[in-house]
Amino acid sequence: MKIILLLILLFLTSAYLTLDKHLYFYGKNDIDVYNFLPFKIKPDFKTQFIIDETLNFEKNFRLRDEHGFSIVAPKMVYIVDKKVEVSKIIKYCFNEKNIFVVIRDFQEKLKYIFFELKKDYFNVNIKDDISKDEWRGLQCILIENNSEQIKTIEELRNAIYLPFLIFMFLFLTEIKNKHLS
Repeated sequence: MKIILLLILLFLTSAYLTLDKHLYFYGKNDIDVYNFLPFKIKPDFKTQFIIDETLNFEKNFRLRDEHGFSIVAPKMVYIVDKKVEVSKIIKYCFNEKNIFVVIRDFQEKLKYIFFELKKDYFNVNIKDDISKDEWRGLQCILIENNSEQIKTIEELRNAIYLPFLIFMFLFLTEIKNKHLS
């Protein structure tokens, strides 16, 4: 019986961690140990930083630096060659050295924000277009029109939690009973 309970616990733990790791890319993970993005950037969707009271995922998603400051967020303004104000984040793409963020501005135009780390600061370039070569080797995370899929993954991860606790209790009870007999 212990082996069956242990196998179920291992399966539930593995499923929970896999789903939580996937949710990291949307800032909705529970376990804060992941760091897959360059420059220690972290995706974030937290309710204490609400911009849109409807808790709309797309309007509250942001990317933060290692100190917790937003580097890309809705309503954020960049002044590089010209003024660009972020309406929403469409997707972000990254590899070990680069991060591109595709945004829509308030004129409904797509813009591409490229981050490059210089000694102690980010160099920010904003482009109106990116060549196909610049996309090569990048892993992309879709934010726009993806909230239902993210919600489903989050609900599945959360649904695993209660069975995990039940099976953990049963497993520990089984171990305790074996030691007492």
